[in-house]
Amino acid sequence: MPARNTSPILSTTTIANEKATKEQRSSDRNPYTYCQMIAPIFGGRFPSEVEFFEVECHDICTGGFAFFSDGYPPFETLIVRLGRSPSLKHLRARVVNVTEVPRDGETAYRVGCRFIDRIIA
Repeated sequence: MPARNTSPILSTTTIANEKATKEQRSSDRNPYTYCQMIAPIFGGRFPSEVEFFEVECHDICTGGFAFFSDGYPPFETLIVRLGRSPSLKHLRARVVNVTEVPRDGETAYRVGCRFIDRIIA
């Protein structure tokens, strides 16, 4: 049996893609231009503190969020910390799309994620 490609889909943004993506959302995304901490999940284990790193978020809604990355993400699931201490929320999310975007004269990636569940840490 051939190996199944489970990598997130890399696409360029088109009006049709944006419309299709919007129709799949259960709520509208709101701008969210804050930096938050994320960590990839490998092997199903909760990441250690040193595995978290800061990303600049793009938008958020009740079903998910998007952030910017300098490179294509090498993971499919992650933990995101939202908020500020002592009111941090840890949510598990799955990468659902990755779009190449221009940023500061460079190529970057907008990584769209869907929330899976809340993690009680």
